[in-house]
Amino acid sequence: MASDAELRGQYNSVKADLERYRRVRNGISSHQLDHRRSTSDMEDYIDYIESIVHIIDGESGYFYLESASSKLKQHKQVLQDYVDFVRNSNSSFIDLYSDVVAKISSLEYQLESIKTEYNKGKKFFDRIGLEDNPADFFGGLL
Repeated sequence: MASDAELRGQYNSVKADLERYRRVRNGISSHQLDHRRSTSDMEDYIDYIESIVHIIDGESGYFYLESASSKLKQHKQVLQDYVDFVRNSNSSFIDLYSDVVAKISSLEYQLESIKTEYNKGKKFFDRIGLEDNPADFFGGLL
């Protein structure tokens, strides 16, 4: 069994970590990076460019537009690279958000365990965690 000072130190450390992870979670969520973002408009535009390139390349009468075709292919590739980057970044943020939420749950459980162990046998103002849940002041009876 750990001493009161050790438990209080662990409680404060875990609580600080929990607040940091909550700020990260809230930051990701407030920028709406916690869910899948659509790139369908950009993909439709890329398909449109591809159809124009096929028309230019498929018709022998459009030989004078060969430079336009090559430039469209280059620009289409840049746009495709951008869409791929957005998709990968979005997936990374969604994975990060899931990891952060799991870590928050783990820290909350750890915090409750420390609080329960510390508060065992203590009365009223000697308890920790009262600022989080004032009903604990009365032993959780409210």
